[in-house]
Amino acid sequence: MSMGEIGRLSWFFVCENIFFSLLLLFQSLYYSNAIYEVIKTSQIAGPLIEALFVFLPYLWRPLFPKTSLRDSHKSRAANTKPDNIDFYTKNTYVIKAFYNFAKHYIGFFLNYARFLGRINAWDQRMVHAVVILSTYMSTGAIFIHTLVFKKILSNKQGAMLYQAGYPFTFYLYAMMASTTIYKNGDLALIVLVGLVLNFVSLRAFHTYQALLLVAFFVWRSVCTEDPNVLLTASYLDPHLNQFNAFVEDPFGYIAQSIVFFRVSWAMTSTLQVTLAIILVLVAHKIPLVSRACDPFYPIAVASMRSKKGKHHEDDDSALHHPSVDPNHPQSLRSMFWGTPKSLKSQ
Repeated sequence: MSMGEIGRLSWFFVCENIFFSLLLLFQSLYYSNAIYEVIKTSQIAGPLIEALFVFLPYLWRPLFPKTSLRDSHKSRAANTKPDNIDFYTKNTYVIKAFYNFAKHYIGFFLNYARFLGRINAWDQRMVHAVVILSTYMSTGAIFIHTLVFKKILSNKQGAMLYQAGYPFTFYLYAMMASTTIYKNGDLALIVLVGLVLNFVSLRAFHTYQALLLVAFFVWRSVCTEDPNVLLTASYLDPHLNQFNAFVEDPFGYIAQSIVFFRVSWAMTSTLQVTLAIILVLVAHKIPLVSRACDPFYPIAVASMRSKKGKHHEDDDSALHHPSVDPNHPQSLRSMFWGTPKSLKSQ
């Protein structure tokens, strides 16, 4: 819709939105005080939920289909009127830029701040407003697509209506700039590193997220179990303005951080340390396993084979997906038992 003339909605696009809807649902619940306390005090389910949704959502992201913005450029000449190519090309870049901002600063940044207990009542109200806008731009896109498909709106009207949520989101972030963002400047920098790694190397990005998971859990657990440890690392008190502390004495901040995590690591059990090391080492492999276990491509193939008629162009790609084709180099069979010799010789 924002990337070309309207056509039939892909099954994979709808299924992809399930993932983003799950992230938004989690964030909405996570910013509820009652749900947050339940998650935080749970011994097993709580840490697991936080690990999967706060730090590692993109390890299991490949369980859902992915529709690439990059692919829209390849087919734009075929599915777009010449007069509209420039309009949709610019729209695609706007969407891509906002997606990367939302992934890191609406997703990771806000969840990190909540994880460390740095959120007050005003922050919660702002974040709930951001989640409502994000939901509009996620699931609301499907409704807008329907309006365009039914000729109630034009293609361009649908594209602009979809992007109407962007300025409101940035307005809310401007309101949070002097409070939520400024007092969590250290988290903003941590997220910025992740954003850069996301473009440089996905392997490095996934490893970085696993390292953050370990560091943040150690940080929070030690501060919770022994508040006196903050006397030896006062810069890391979650109730202080971390950005001010870093700006006023950057070398002192780094030195205190090293001291703090030495103490924290010493208080962590051998089993926990072992599991943390294993996670960091294998994190970059987990998305490949998730992709091979995607349940939506086999469903699409089964549906395609059970009925005749015209299929969506994306359906054909499902036949060669790792979750469908056992001979694919990234299928579970190939990963664990190797590629068949007959295919290696081809």
